[in-house]
Amino acid sequence: MTLRKVTIAVGRLLVVLSTLVLLLATNVFLIATPAYIAFEYRRPGVPGSDIYDAPVRLELSQATVRWLNSGEGIEALAALQHEGKPVYNARELRHMADVKAVMNGLRWAWGGAALVLLAGVVAAIRQRPWRQQFLRGTFTGAALLIAMLLGILLSAVLSFDWFFVRFHQVFFAADTWLFNYEDSLIQFYPLEFWIDTTFLLGAATMGDALIVGVASLICLKRFAGTSAGRAVPAARDR
Repeated sequence: MTLRKVTIAVGRLLVVLSTLVLLLATNVFLIATPAYIAFEYRRPGVPGSDIYDAPVRLELSQATVRWLNSGEGIEALAALQHEGKPVYNARELRHMADVKAVMNGLRWAWGGAALVLLAGVVAAIRQRPWRQQFLRGTFTGAALLIAMLLGILLSAVLSFDWFFVRFHQVFFAADTWLFNYEDSLIQFYPLEFWIDTTFLLGAATMGDALIVGVASLICLKRFAGTSAGRAVPAARDR
């Protein structure tokens, strides 16, 4: 295998992975917003809190999400109070620090994926032979993401508890994400909230991946047709 073929193969693999990461991470960031919290709380399937009234619950949970997207440390979240008492206990604060670390890692991954795809677009514009490889990469990345999400959503449908536990075991240390019913994280984000969010996130991301996959396939077919059209006159000239 020549160096050129190796470079193309590596580049295409990076495009595949970057497409997958960018589509998934973008939708994760869209749900990690105060607007999404307000949207979820208006849905009939999400129960209210037994401790906080609705306006206070919304205010505090949105403040938590704003902290998650900020550059502030855990001390800022620890300072959040309700009726003169801290909203979160030490165990909850440790978990939220872990959540923020995961989100920050995802932001770095999103940035890297965006740079790879931007470089791929520039290369596709400037180098016609790479265009087809780039489109194949975006199509494959979208297809893999759809397949992955179908598997995840199927496991969530069959047993959401099993899915929820496995998800947290992958990203967080053992038992650090388990809380009492009275804890604020449970009051703000009950299980029904996460069930709803999982399926909305999965559906939205699959929709985006389907659009990217179909668009890539259409562009590939048009590119192949244009290339064939150019090759025929060239052959006749001979």
